[in-house]
Amino acid sequence: DPVRGDQFRQRDERSFGGLRGHHTWDYEIGSVDVSSTAGLQIRGDVIDNALERTQAREVFAVTRADEIGQVSVSPYVETAAKFTPWFRTQAGVRADWYSFDVASDRPENTGSETDFLASPKLTEVFGPWAKTEISIGAGMGFHSNDGRGAVTRLDPVSGDPADPVDPLVRSEGAEIGIRTLALPGLQSSLTFWVLDIDSELLFVGDAGATE
Repeated sequence: DPVRGDQFRQRDERSFGGLRGHHTWDYEIGSVDVSSTAGLQIRGDVIDNALERTQAREVFAVTRADEIGQVSVSPYVETAAKFTPWFRTQAGVRADWYSFDVASDRPENTGSETDFLASPKLTEVFGPWAKTEISIGAGMGFHSNDGRGAVTRLDPVSGDPADPVDPLVRSEGAEIGIRTLALPGLQSSLTFWVLDIDSELLFVGDAGATE
């Protein structure tokens, strides 16, 4: 802007809270030592943010302003089992439910969205032999997008139509690693891994949009 300049301000005020609890049971199935855990995570956020145009630090226009309520509820279970002195496993599954409620200064960018994903994981560990063990693991996870991007239908700067993004995006990964204590006083590890994410979007506060 040759007249008023390109200065802007991002405002972000938020309150959040939550809880996390879990319980673990240790037991035996035949000759197998087993440890199982069940837990729950809950979090809530109340967010008030805005992208404003300023001149000499004084606001003269609002590009975007939003009030956001976000809640996540995530129960999970996992079980570790030691079958032999040289073989053990750890398996689990986590469920994530997210809810977004956005009240924007533009009606087109106001709305609510919910999403749910379940993510199983499994790791197998072999060893130790000569103070060295090998692990193989695979599982699913997710990438969470900004709640504003999940309900945005109009670009606040250009005014062009915009496609809402998925609130939760699936990811899949696997790895194989080796860890050794063969050298006294030194723990060494080497891991090869692969990760595939359906998309990895970011909400850019400077622009008020997702890219």
